[in-house]
Amino acid sequence: MEPTTDCRISRMLDIFFSWGVPKGMTKTAKREAVKRIREEVRELSEAIDNNDDVAALDAICDIQVISADYAYRCGYDLENAVDEVNNSNATKTLYGEDVLNNCQDSLDALAAKGKQDLRVVRADYGDLEDSEDFLATGSIIDKQGKVQKPLTFAEPDLTLFVGEPNE
Repeated sequence: MEPTTDCRISRMLDIFFSWGVPKGMTKTAKREAVKRIREEVRELSEAIDNNDDVAALDAICDIQVISADYAYRCGYDLENAVDEVNNSNATKTLYGEDVLNNCQDSLDALAAKGKQDLRVVRADYGDLEDSEDFLATGSIIDKQGKVQKPLTFAEPDLTLFVGEPNE
């Protein structure tokens, strides 16, 4: 990916480019990147436990930068891959005035896959619901709060954004 100024990810990648960070990742460099991410996740967990929003945000930013560095060095098209994942995630959203009743087929399909303790939640838009253009949305979640994949889900195709493999 060539340096651009189109978005924040590009600006992060520009820094790596300007520093002369080489493309390519050895197995050792990959393990080191994972070690750095784990350390930042530990710091994020500690910040959350200590109710320290500044430290939590710092850890989240560091995780993003380390991840972007990894993607840059591996030649991944991170920006378009993020768009692909976001577009895929959007297909987990249920739409329509009757969100709570329009997803029985998805609930049945998930139950057939062994998913249990699912519930449908409707997004809370507050006063926006009075708007004439309002469209109710919601999702199916499990008891841990993880959004499930309804029948409308479209898997992301990330093979499009992986550069040449390197070791």
